[in-house]
Amino acid sequence: MTAAILLGLSAALFYGTGDFLAGFASRAIGVLRMMFWSQVTVSVGMAAAMCVAGLGAWRPVYGAGWAVWGWAIGSTFLILGASGLYFRALQVGRFSVVTPVMACYGIVAALCAAALGEPLRASVLPGVILAIAGGVVSSIPPAGAGGDDPGATVARGGGEGVWLAALSACFYGAGFCVQGRFVTPYLGALGTVWAFYTVGMVVLLAVALLMRGDITFPGQHYGAVTALTGLLSGLAYLSLSVAAGLGSIALPTVLSSLTSMVTVLQARLIIREPVATHQWLGMVGVLVGLAVLNLG
Repeated sequence: MTAAILLGLSAALFYGTGDFLAGFASRAIGVLRMMFWSQVTVSVGMAAAMCVAGLGAWRPVYGAGWAVWGWAIGSTFLILGASGLYFRALQVGRFSVVTPVMACYGIVAALCAAALGEPLRASVLPGVILAIAGGVVSSIPPAGAGGDDPGATVARGGGEGVWLAALSACFYGAGFCVQGRFVTPYLGALGTVWAFYTVGMVVLLAVALLMRGDITFPGQHYGAVTALTGLLSGLAYLSLSVAAGLGSIALPTVLSSLTSMVTVLQARLIIREPVATHQWLGMVGVLVGLAVLNLG
């Protein structure tokens, strides 16, 4: 198993578990509040890690030019926007509906990387079609979806959740590709993750002040859940950044989109969220499509 494959699968596991927790936290304390404290957790944690690593970890951050920081800030806006859309989709939709749609970000990233020059053969087109079709099928709610389970779609939220997840996939894919190509080679893996979460923390603080949003500390219980969500997302982000530093963007990013399978399976096993037969088939389509795409 190559390093790129291992890092991509690690990112999928970390992202999938973090997204599962984020679904509950965002419903309880709100998207903005949850995102802000997640960013704070990882920003502080990465700063501590870089201090332990020594001056060598900080040197690329201070030595990067304005162009690098411009790409870093731009990609941060893309990924933050994607996260906000996705967490909102988790608020109004079912785990088993929105996560497979969001998982198509790997395809977006792979196509963007190919457009920027990373080798991607035309033979992977069937994989793209399969994955997209699987995401669409998975996004169709089970008959009579609703009820009182924690993953149930709230009123009129099904369609909205699908579109939010689709936009999230586009923003995630473009953001990860930009970071892998124009940021990580210059800031390094640790510097890229620290920069993203620190810039994101400042942006979310500004948004909260402008919108008078509530970003007070959510208390011990949800504070711990939010911190764990941030930690898992940070580890996933670090995995992708390390892979990008090794020169591979498309493969690990596509593999990381298996996060949807992790989240849906956890929802099925832990909160007993129902998954219809056609949704299982759709998820299989996503898996097969991603596998074919990886062969390219």
